[in-house]
Amino acid sequence: KYTIFLIFSITLFLTLYTKTNHEKSTKVIVTIPNLTVDDISNHLKNGFDDFSNMDFIDGSTVSSTIVLQVDELTFNKKDVEKMLNRWGLEANGYAFLNTSSSSDIE
Repeated sequence: KYTIFLIFSITLFLTLYTKTNHEKSTKVIVTIPNLTVDDISNHLKNGFDDFSNMDFIDGSTVSSTIVLQVDELTFNKKDVEKMLNRWGLEANGYAFLNTSSSSDIE
């Protein structure tokens, strides 16, 4: 009886954990006009640490873009826009790239 209960409990826990712990499998490329090195290094790199569903990956002043790794199920553009507005920046466009491999789909 205890073995069956233990197996059932572990299965239930793992099922609930995987449903709430989504993988960050989408890259979002955000175009930001007038993006500076100061914006990237002093503001944006650290600013996205507050969001558990987004990771700051890289930024480029040459292409005026930043790249975020996100969980597409919980991603909210309004959160990005609020973050950018803190430093007087505005997103000009978003591009999404799903990075999950076909082996993940099985």
